[in-house]
Formats: sequence, C-alpha cells, structure tokens
Amino acid sequence: MTTLIFLTLSLAGIAAPADSSAKAAVGFEKIQRVPVPERPFLFVNKEEIAVARKRAETEAWAKDLKSGYLEIADTWLQRDYDFIKRIIPPQGSIYTYHRGLDLDPVEQKKMRWRGWEDPRHVEAGNGVIYPNETHPDDGYGWTDPGSKKKYYFMALANGMTVNQLETSDLPALVNAYLLTGKEVYAERALWILDALATIYPRANEGPIDYPHNEPGKPDGGRLQQPYYQAAKALNKYGYFTEALSMSPHAARPSLSNAGYTMLRNIEENMLMNGADYCLRMAKTGRGASYELNNGNIDYNRAPLLVGALLGVPEWVEWALNGPLGFRYAVTNTIDINGRYFESSPVYAAHTRDLLLSTAYLLRRMRRPAYPKGYEAFDDARFAQFALDFVTGIQVAGRLPLFGDSRTDVAIQDDGRIFDGNTLLAAHQLYRYSTREELR
Repeated sequence: MTTLIFLTLSLAGIAAPADSSAKAAVGFEKIQRVPVPERPFLFVNKEEIAVARKRAETEAWAKDLKSGYLEIADTWLQRDYDFIKRIIPPQGSIYTYHRGLDLDPVEQKKMRWRGWEDPRHVEAGNGVIYPNETHPDDGYGWTDPGSKKKYYFMALANGMTVNQLETSDLPALVNAYLLTGKEVYAERALWILDALATIYPRANEGPIDYPHNEPGKPDGGRLQQPYYQAAKALNKYGYFTEALSMSPHAARPSLSNAGYTMLRNIEENMLMNGADYCLRMAKTGRGASYELNNGNIDYNRAPLLVGALLGVPEWVEWALNGPLGFRYAVTNTIDINGRYFESSPVYAAHTRDLLLSTAYLLRRMRRPAYPKGYEAFDDARFAQFALDFVTGIQVAGRLPLFGDSRTDVAIQDDGRIFDGNTLLAAHQLYRYSTREELR
C-alpha cells in the first residue's frame, strides 16, 4: 500500500533455533545473477519521482500526503543511532501479531504498546506497565505462579515496534526522501532497515500468537509476520531498499553487522533471506499447501520482487513459469467469466490485489530474458477479473459475502459506489497492456 500511495503521486538476545534459510544466508552472495538496470526501476523510477515531487508542490491532495510523511519523518531527525539500538529487538527475540497473547494478567484486558517514549514496555488498561519487578520478562515471557499461564509482554512490545516501523515510520522516511531528496531522511531509514536486516534471519519463528506457531519452532514467518504474510512485508522492504539505494549512505559500513555495507546487509540478510524462506515454503507446500491459492500467490511475490531487483533469474522463473507461478495461477484459478475460484468474495478481492501487484513487478522488471518485462497485463481473463470483480457480482452496490467471509456491517449513505482497487486495475491495464481491446 505504501508503494501504491506513492505511485499515485506519479501518476540482550535470546538464541532462537536457526533454520536452513538462516544457515544459507552466507551463500547468497554466490547465487547466479544477471544484469539489471540502474535503480530505481522496479517499484518506481526517476521520472516518476520527478512527477511526484512536482505534484507534491502544486496539487492539494499531494501536498497533504507529503505533509503527513514529513510530520512523521521529522520526528526522527532528533534521534541518533543510539535510539535505534534501544528500540530494535535483540537478536533471537520473539514476536506477537495481534492474534492473542495480549491480555494483562490482572483484568484480562488488552494491553497497549507504549510507543517510542517507552518502546520496551506495554501498558494495561488499569495503568500498570509491564514487564515490571513483580512481572519480569527476560524476552520469553512471564509465568503466573498461580494459574501457570504465560504472558508475553516483551513479545508484544517487539511485534508492535516492528509493525510501527514497517507500516508507518519507514514509509514516511522513505517517501520523505523521495519527495524532498534530503539525505537525512535516507540516513535514518537506512539505520532502521539495516538494524532490522541484522536480526531478520533469526526472527524465524514468526509471531507466536499465530496458529501453529510457538517459541523455538522455526519457519513460522519472519519478525512479526506469519508465513506468507512475510512476503507482504518483504514487498515493503523491497520498495524501501530500491528507493534508498540511490543514497550514498547505502554504501557505508553497516552499523549493526560488521563486514557488510548497509545495502549488502539489507539485500542478503533481509531480502534474499526472506525470498528464500518464501520460496522454500511454496515449494514444500508448507503454510499454504502445494496448490494454486492465494497463499502461494502471495509467497511467490517475494522471490519475484527480490529476483527482479537483484537479478536472480531462477527466482523470477519460479514465480512466473513454475507450477505455482503467475501464468498457471491466472489460467487455472480464473474462469471464462472472470471469477476466481476460492471460497468467498473476500479471498477473491485479496487475490486480485496479489495478482495485480505480481503483474506490476513482472511488467516492470528488466532482465536479459525479458528486456521489456513480461506482458502480464495482456491476459483477457485476468483483465476481466481485475476490472469486473466488484461490478460483476455486486448486489445494490455491495459484495454478497457468502462462503468464508465476515459479516457485512458497514453502512454507506453517501450514494457513492466506489472501489479504489478497480480504479487502480484500470490505470495499470491502460498503462501496461499492449492489447488495445484491454486498454
């Protein structure tokens, strides 16, 4: 979503078990590569950045968007690297994901993270701050001596910290850099991303409050994101990395991982590690089973974006032409009426977004085998699914939420029927399809 919002402008540690992905990290520098263009080219390019800057100076909505980024980004200008070291969870920490394990031990009500003023603590509704002297947490939780129930105060703080960085502060810093060109924003963003990359390979349990995950059990995700949602986060990290590659700060030595530059640390220990994890999970059928479904479509975005950005041909080929790749997903999961096969409109809408983001990367990648990208927007069924999904099945302007869907409780009384992702699909098909009948 961060990328899409920006593109509209242009249009002490705990030793967790190491999984095979973490062990293989040292070999990523030896993997076969092919030439790719000068960055940025994949998520955004220099011409689009120039257009975005002009709009951010002349159009009200773009000014507001830029102002919001700067408001957050400017708070980081008074923070030095010692602040980064204080807020980043230690190597081997565990994380939660808002699926539970967030109730306080006294009133059994949800606790909240205390934010950047006190990032290593959470607070109960009655004002009690955890962990504390009577409820200590060494990083692996505190056990109530009476009930024997375990409470994960630090894991909750860890998850909230990384989530805040991933979804708010890093997007603001990176987009502030792109829209202003000020290196101070890039420097702060690189400090954060570099530090996250260093802990990323060992944050391999995923969130412990997600089904089937638990402390000490690897391959449940990365950081606070479970299973194929690690690919969702990696799309953001890939966007941040490509944008920050333009900064001279990226070539400076890593402040968290000796022997690396910041860019190399991010590329190998975060992007390549995450892509390798998602690729292994898709190939082995773990987390989403070995079938054409939204989970594997999501998993495949990770090796695709990293392969396209760093020039790893086998990862791109898997995501495009592999048995669970884009071509087979489009031809086997969408019928002649443009309807997706899974069990509910909610999953269909989600998968449409996944396929659109996949097609975007395929079309914009540049490799010797695909010098002008892959023509992902030329499939008629995919176009029909992307453009007519909402209008094709809506009833009185609402999606019929049958199957595995939540209850529709929204009330809309402004008389407008609008689906933003349909507009995005129309924009992308108009820009990227080579077939006039689809444009």
